[in-house]
Amino acid sequence: MALMRFCAGTEVSINGEPYRLVEFIDRGEPNEPPAWFLRRLNRSETVLFTVAVLRRMFDEGQLKRLYTTADGHAADGEVMRRRHAYVPDDLPPADRRRREVRAEFVKRVQARLGLRGAHARLGPDVDGKPDTLLSRALAEVSREMAADLKGIGLRNRRKPEDADKASQPPKGKPGDEEPDEPVHLVDQSTYYRWLQRYDPEDKRGLEGDFAARGNRNQLLPAVKEAMLAAMRDAIEQAKDKRQVGKVATVTMASLRSSINQALAPKRLQSPELREELVPPSAPTLHRHWKTFPAFDRACATMGLSRARREFRFIRGHEHPEAPFELVEYDETHMPFMFVDEVHGVPLGMGNLCSALCVATHSCGGFNISFEPFSDMTMMSTLRHAVSLKSYVAREYGGRIRNEYLPGGMFRCIGIDNSKPAWGKTLKQVARTLDCDRMWLPPRTPWFKPVVEGFFRVLNQLLLQEMPGFTLGRAIDSKDYDPRVSACIGLRQFLFLFHAWICDIYQVRRQEGLGNRSPNECWRELLVNGEPGLLDSADDVASLFGVVRTGTLDHRGVRFCNIRYGSPELQGLRLDRGARQNILFKIDPANLLHVRVR
Repeated sequence: MALMRFCAGTEVSINGEPYRLVEFIDRGEPNEPPAWFLRRLNRSETVLFTVAVLRRMFDEGQLKRLYTTADGHAADGEVMRRRHAYVPDDLPPADRRRREVRAEFVKRVQARLGLRGAHARLGPDVDGKPDTLLSRALAEVSREMAADLKGIGLRNRRKPEDADKASQPPKGKPGDEEPDEPVHLVDQSTYYRWLQRYDPEDKRGLEGDFAARGNRNQLLPAVKEAMLAAMRDAIEQAKDKRQVGKVATVTMASLRSSINQALAPKRLQSPELREELVPPSAPTLHRHWKTFPAFDRACATMGLSRARREFRFIRGHEHPEAPFELVEYDETHMPFMFVDEVHGVPLGMGNLCSALCVATHSCGGFNISFEPFSDMTMMSTLRHAVSLKSYVAREYGGRIRNEYLPGGMFRCIGIDNSKPAWGKTLKQVARTLDCDRMWLPPRTPWFKPVVEGFFRVLNQLLLQEMPGFTLGRAIDSKDYDPRVSACIGLRQFLFLFHAWICDIYQVRRQEGLGNRSPNECWRELLVNGEPGLLDSADDVASLFGVVRTGTLDHRGVRFCNIRYGSPELQGLRLDRGARQNILFKIDPANLLHVRVR
């Protein structure tokens, strides 16, 4: 999905007013923080906003992405948001050139038409056809792009009498030939067919599909079905067989025999098709056999054990070059006994989940809770990682000097091979964000050195020096007074933890970063790719909710003995049944709403 970034040309909506980011200003002076010049689209005036204000407005839901069409009008955000990205380099060069030439042709014709009627008559009929604005535009553009149109497969269309004249030798001297006038290469029907598929932002469909042309010998549906069924059965049976020596388990001869046995009853039922209900030829078998995955074909020919050895996983180390290109996620138990400052109630030992940026070693997000590790704690950590953390300046005021810089969407997440990592929640989030998941072996901390190093630094520089830290068995219990040492409030610890991250860890130079701090690396690597943002802060809560299974009936959706009702659910019941099992998302921090799939 396309992500929003604070860059020149991005159009946003601030409290319902449309703006466009024009220019970024950063003089490097403490009294003048970095800021953006924004132009108000409906009033044509320029406004200055600091980066901190823009980040705060995005977190509070006041700033959202604005979609506009080619004519400048606001478009439906949901339709534009669901449009998939199209990579033109995936096409062959010939198809790519054909698409670009057709798009350029339509663009030039539309520029000549303007706001006038395309079929407005401009003069008397020419060769029995009306002389209209569209016909003249097609003729002019065809003359301009004659070489390009001929290069993509179009040919000059001559009348029969023109062809006869062209076949006769020219009269007069060799230098007296008159050049042939350019012939209209694109007619109105072809132009309108291209125009129907033309979109200035998405040119899919203009490359054409010429692979299905021509007369080919088609297989009967019964023969094709029997052939594919025989191949699938052979692959499944070969996975359970043990290969002896180097003899292939499945061969073309064995497949033809299986197909012939499957077609024998059908030949008896349809004697008139007896000559056509035969196994296909060897090239046809090979062509359809290659449509199956390479691993499945290797299992059929080599055996399952040898195929696994041949296709074993290999991974090389690639250091990320941009912030949040790779994020490491891990969990640990907090060696603390927390208490509630307001009620004076002991809360117990908490759990810490962290997401670290591998490129900059920055702490992108964390979550401190008393819940067991699950998809709920994971989603809370990722939700905090993608936010811009503008609450730090609002909640803690001037007590924290530096800004909490890391924030935005991540491109790949490295996670332990655990149940929450394989759950439906993370799977849907990764599918929506087009994010890769990299599973790391369990009990191997050297595969995620950044987050493990963060935990080690956290224990050495912060936790061991704070009250509430639980001591090991090597310390005599007489030297430890729990009334003095084991009392730290949760809110007090949250402030200290934020202050340590912003004012100590993020500005502390590290040898692994070339004697630079995480904040310096974050600012330097932004030129390689700035982390994107969702269209609004409301999408963050809906995206990072936990996926649960519930029952929908006349009483609504039930979750933890809480029932949720909505008039839209009635349409789902009328379409799929009065009582059904459904998937829904819920935000653990806000139980007022659930989102039904």
